[in-house]
Amino acid sequence: MKQPKVIFFDIDGTLTSSITGEIPQSAIDALHKLQQQGIEVVAATGRPYSMCHDLEAIGFKTLITANGAYVRHHGEVLYGADVATNFQQQMLSMAAQYQHAMTFYCDKFYYNGIETAQLKTALHEAFMLESVPEVLPHVAHRTNLMCLIATDTQLAPYKQAFPNITFQRWHETIVNILVEPVSKSRAIQEVLNVLQYDKEQAIAFGDGYNDMDMLEYVGFGIAMENAPDAVKAYAQYVTASAHDDGILKALQKLHIIENILV
Repeated sequence: MKQPKVIFFDIDGTLTSSITGEIPQSAIDALHKLQQQGIEVVAATGRPYSMCHDLEAIGFKTLITANGAYVRHHGEVLYGADVATNFQQQMLSMAAQYQHAMTFYCDKFYYNGIETAQLKTALHEAFMLESVPEVLPHVAHRTNLMCLIATDTQLAPYKQAFPNITFQRWHETIVNILVEPVSKSRAIQEVLNVLQYDKEQAIAFGDGYNDMDMLEYVGFGIAMENAPDAVKAYAQYVTASAHDDGILKALQKLHIIENILV
């Protein structure tokens, strides 16, 4: 494969260890080596931007966050989706009726105050969070992305109530609630336009269901060993997990960076 111009990295379960939740030093060293070689590195995460300051600290200047609903490039907002206030209020009301948790990707990460076992499990598995976020300050608080914590069975009445809304599952119990398309691949298009690269000059690392469109869209997709088989099917290469230095091993195996001692 040709040397890429830009590499997109999912974070949780890809750049971070699915065991410890930390970014291995080998991955940090690899990121810095890529930057030294003039290759752009971009975070592409399901996290809200408010949970990404540690990524900026290790050198990410461009961040796709909230599953593509909010993008920052060198400190400026490149793209931001907005949820209509009346629709947000309708979803909050219905979630309260059925006692389902919701999360909101805004200036901070919030939830609707309905604390469930499903919510706690989802927060741990998706973000390695051990406590619930703050409660949404107001029903009309400006939001980039809403998520519902629900199984397919629990989701059924919402689909019936809102037939024109897309409920996009990216975790066993987490569903994006979308009026307009939001995805990592759409956000990648925005970033590539700014950087003036085409998708064939890009590669991506991912491990989750919300990474499948990204892995398929770029010129070369790499899945982590801990990814489900359905996700691996969208990749052209499978590397070891982050805990086993999978980021570094893939970049070396594909001759994108020179050997770094671990």
